[in-house]
Amino acid sequence: MEPADLPFTLVGSDEHDYFSFTGDEDSEAAFEDIYLTANETLPDVVNKYSFDTAWTLVMFGNYVATGFATNTQAYVTYDTPNESLINVAGDGTPKNNQLTLSRIEWLTTAVQNASTEGVGLGDKHDIADAIHDKLNESYNIPMGTPSTNQLWKAVAVGGECRALASLNMAGMQLLGIAGGVVVYVYPDADEGSYEENTPGQHKTKDGNKHLQFNDKDGENSVYEACYKLDAGEVTKYYAGGDGTFGLYTDDPAMPCHAVALGVFASTEWWTGLYYMPGVSVYHSDEDDWPLPP
Repeated sequence: MEPADLPFTLVGSDEHDYFSFTGDEDSEAAFEDIYLTANETLPDVVNKYSFDTAWTLVMFGNYVATGFATNTQAYVTYDTPNESLINVAGDGTPKNNQLTLSRIEWLTTAVQNASTEGVGLGDKHDIADAIHDKLNESYNIPMGTPSTNQLWKAVAVGGECRALASLNMAGMQLLGIAGGVVVYVYPDADEGSYEENTPGQHKTKDGNKHLQFNDKDGENSVYEACYKLDAGEVTKYYAGGDGTFGLYTDDPAMPCHAVALGVFASTEWWTGLYYMPGVSVYHSDEDDWPLPP
């Protein structure tokens, strides 16, 4: 701006003070960077914003309208996004978890929609729950677990519990929330359920009969994958199962059991090593073993 060395103030105005800015500079006879300060700090929540800014130049007491910016997008995360690879236990291939515009848009929209009147969320478990509820729309057993560098593909095409539990953790990382792990909850005839860090076969009876979950739609599962998060002295398990029945729990007595029964209706003994889509399994007709209460 010419001539040089003239003091001026640039003002950006929006209905919210945290998107209204001021900056004082001296003019230079060339392109220059102007550093602006917001009139108020952002609310301490994860959220997505769209705002309009009216720009005004103030010089020697004169106010000159210089432009109007509309529909500017701002995405507020809990902390600095963590783009570390996601390791899905038992898969052996780390998944890409890079921050992209579409991913941060999806995450902040999920959080915004779950909050009261779209004001965002600041509690780690509330944020995890918002992502979990949105992911339940993507439950699709036949899609399995996406290949390397395609973990986020499950948002569009769907995935089974392991993919969705891993995505729950991946989303939290991109919002800057560390911690959490994917665990696998198995049914147990004596204890109701137990958890492991890897997927696979569970306890057997007579060498080939396996206790499997029987969900409310009549499907069977070897395990239920969950995103397990310790935060605020509370541990919750976010089940990656069927969108209708995928729940979380903070039951301090038996959290695995509560998750398992939140997703599944009962347990039964079955023959065969695994339940897979399109593969027949047969009831063992043995009902003398104790089942969870």
